[in-house]
Amino acid sequence: MIAFGSIWLMALAWCFLQGSITLGNLLLGGVISTFVFSISVSYNGLDGSLSQLKAVIRLVFFIIKDLVESSFQVAWDILTPTVYARPRIVRIPIDDLDDIAITVLANAISLTPGSLALEVKEDRQSLYVHLMYAEDRDAAVKSIYIDLGNKVRAACAITEIKS
Repeated sequence: MIAFGSIWLMALAWCFLQGSITLGNLLLGGVISTFVFSISVSYNGLDGSLSQLKAVIRLVFFIIKDLVESSFQVAWDILTPTVYARPRIVRIPIDDLDDIAITVLANAISLTPGSLALEVKEDRQSLYVHLMYAEDRDAAVKSIYIDLGNKVRAACAITEIKS
């Protein structure tokens, strides 16, 4: 029953990505979700697939929360006469991430107002990020590497890093 609910939750997410909730989108989302979920279950088992689905949902909500907070921070900086920006370029270690996790991390960073993923080094050991509000370099790196990074690691089924 949990698997059935998870499939239709993913089908509903498919409808939101398509921009309209129609019967056709819901059915197509259900077919795609069933296919993806069955592949995931064959690799991870049912418990592993459900825990990874929960991790993906946590990542999405974390990104949405970060997006809203950053939008207000940038808007406040624009609307007030005081400039609060402390721009920096920081290096984030990514040596434990695979290609998909690096892509998800870089996109989550670039999606957030006030931050931009600049470059992944050729040796795939580090990601350079421009931050508009980075008073403390170490805290900024920790925030991305530990907080966002662990959400990405969980969603991509990679072992999390302890702070």
